[in-house]
Amino acid sequence: MAGFCGLYILGGLLLGWSAAYEVLVGLTAPADCSRPWLGYALSLTGWLLVPGLTGAATGYIVTRQIERRRSTALAELLRQMRAQSGGPGPPSGGGT
Repeated sequence: MAGFCGLYILGGLLLGWSAAYEVLVGLTAPADCSRPWLGYALSLTGWLLVPGLTGAATGYIVTRQIERRRSTALAELLRQMRAQSGGPGPPSGGGT
């Protein structure tokens, strides 16, 4: 993460902050920058970093939800399910 921050700061200082941001998120082609080598580095970082951060955030949220549901004991979970389903009902009245 420190490498990304350093690269973005370098891009902001050499290309301009708006140009560095636009290349990072893919709004501007890296070849259109005044320093294409830096544009390509920012573009590649943006392509790798954004999906990685999105995946990490999604994984964290999903893991938290799973852990929250696992905190209920199995016996308590079965009791809740039986209470919500109403039980099997009374046996049928007779044979044939």
